[in-house]
Amino acid sequence: MEEEKKEQIGFFKRLKISIFDFDEYQKLVDADFFYAMFLHLCFFIVILAIVVSIGVSIKFYKMSIKGYEFLKTLPDFKYVNGAIETNEYAEGFDDEYSTFFVLDTSKTGDVERVKEEVESFNVKSVDAEIKIFLFNKGGMIKDGELEIPLYYSAMIANNAYNNYSKTDLINDIESLGLVKISILYGVYVLFMEAFSVYISLIILLLIPALYVKILSRAYINKEPLKFLDCYKVVCYATSVPFIFMIIYSIVNYITGFEINNYADVTSIIEIIIITVATYYIMKNAPLKEPVEPKDDKNDDNTDKEKIDENEEKEFEELREEKKKKDEKKKDIKDKEEKAKKEAEKGAKEKAEEPEGSEA
Repeated sequence: MEEEKKEQIGFFKRLKISIFDFDEYQKLVDADFFYAMFLHLCFFIVILAIVVSIGVSIKFYKMSIKGYEFLKTLPDFKYVNGAIETNEYAEGFDDEYSTFFVLDTSKTGDVERVKEEVESFNVKSVDAEIKIFLFNKGGMIKDGELEIPLYYSAMIANNAYNNYSKTDLINDIESLGLVKISILYGVYVLFMEAFSVYISLIILLLIPALYVKILSRAYINKEPLKFLDCYKVVCYATSVPFIFMIIYSIVNYITGFEINNYADVTSIIEIIIITVATYYIMKNAPLKEPVEPKDDKNDDNTDKEKIDENEEKEFEELREEKKKKDEKKKDIKDKEEKAKKEAEKGAKEKAEEPEGSEA
């Protein structure tokens, strides 16, 4: 019967239960772990990744247009033998995307010195979230606290980039198209976002699963949930937070609306859903089987009965042995009495015989 129930709960019914029917969460717990771990989580992660990748593609396209126009204003430069050559210094700042750009070939950008050379721009650089530095032999991209060094040595092996100029770069961008570049970047984000979020989420959900385990144990008179069942509860409880993240991402990309402490808000929603779902599951959970102390008494009684049986057996053996001794004594006594009677009888008969009978 259980197997039939599991088969009847389809994907969308599971989705409906996970969002609206908390009193039926036990059905989700009874279902296969595969559905919670892979199908349910993957569905929301892929949807969220698609939304994010589309948003990133649109944002990247808008940035690319500005970057392309800025590229045209840069002085002529050429990439030759692993180094950028130009006779002029150039910099730019975009307030909309908070990006600061520097092209300065007077600095080498060597592996050992690139960080020092980037730090020397702290006074000149504006307060931007993203900073891009291109020097003679290398540079760096700074995104907040993240620092990504750039070294051109990897391009030396490709002869197609030797003597690569500003004109060549503009021609390649125009031939490929900013729309296509943005879509390719969005596809890259889609796969990276889905894979990285899924792997990290599998690990991160262990903590709320432990919370569910502790919460289920708080119901002293109920059977606590197994850890895999706790993990299922958490997987399905992420439905509402995922929907919230998807809606928020769409609104954010369209309007630019932002919520402060967005991650904290999502975590609070998830904790509330998990707590409510666990309450309904434990409300209908079976009671613990009472551990009666009389079991120990029964054991004691059993041992006592065994002892009594052994003692009774010993007493019975003693009684049998005494009985045999008594019977043996009686036999001896009877034989003695019989011999005595026969002796008395023989003496009497002898006394009664007439004299001279012997002759």
